[in-house]
Amino acid sequence: MKITLAENYGMCFGVRDALRKTYDLAATNTVTVLGQLVHNPAVDAQLDALGVERGELHPPGDVPAPDTKPGQSPPIMLITAHGAADRDRQAWRQRGHRLEDTSCPLVRKAHNALAQLVLSGHFPVVIGKRDHV
Repeated sequence: MKITLAENYGMCFGVRDALRKTYDLAATNTVTVLGQLVHNPAVDAQLDALGVERGELHPPGDVPAPDTKPGQSPPIMLITAHGAADRDRQAWRQRGHRLEDTSCPLVRKAHNALAQLVLSGHFPVVIGKRDHV
């Protein structure tokens, strides 16, 4: 049997929706993606062509507050489909940044379930890749 791997693969609906929102926002706004939106060099090139900036989710304290003129909206800082902790969202907002959230609904559901476990006194072990949201 011969197996042929595609040069480009598809993506889940959460990432697809995050990309659609990013493209829409980038058409009329300055957008910085906090983290990696998608692990795909072709999409990264498209985002570069649209002028989408890249930044890190942690720590927002290293990023200066936006310098906007009266009546001008601040640049958009975009939470990726991977989601973000409430403390990170709060830190960005406290610095005066405008956040747009493209968190996958399934990621939000997992985050909410984890929060409920912690609130009920359970402390589950979370396994994942260190430093990957």
